[in-house]
Amino acid sequence: MFAMTPAKAESPDGLKFHHGGSVMSVRTSGTALTIHYARPRAGLAVTKGTRLFTGALTAGTWEDGKIEGKAAVFSKGCKSAPYTVSGTIRDEGPNIVVELSGAAPVRAPGSCSVTRYSTSSSNSHLVIESGIDE
Repeated sequence: MFAMTPAKAESPDGLKFHHGGSVMSVRTSGTALTIHYARPRAGLAVTKGTRLFTGALTAGTWEDGKIEGKAAVFSKGCKSAPYTVSGTIRDEGPNIVVELSGAAPVRAPGSCSVTRYSTSSSNSHLVIESGIDE
């Protein structure tokens, strides 16, 4: 059984999770939770250390709780576009799963301008899972 204990997640590099082909670093401090790119997959408009999510545990425990915060959408040559997300963190046997949803920013084609927010875009539902071997 995998346990996301604060002592493990407060290590300098955080716990390693995966998301969309990238290796993520997940860190906790008290009820705070941050998720950064540790090893972004090729082609993403992010670098190592870029923050994907910052938020907090709002109910429950690190093995079965609710979380809320801000995620971000990234586009090459543009500033990150933050948006509000909420979801769960849960222990699913050998893995911990963080699942977040929210209306994500959608940019105009060929532009950095956010024209609308969508609950059906690829960025509106994020799944970050442990269980990565390095």
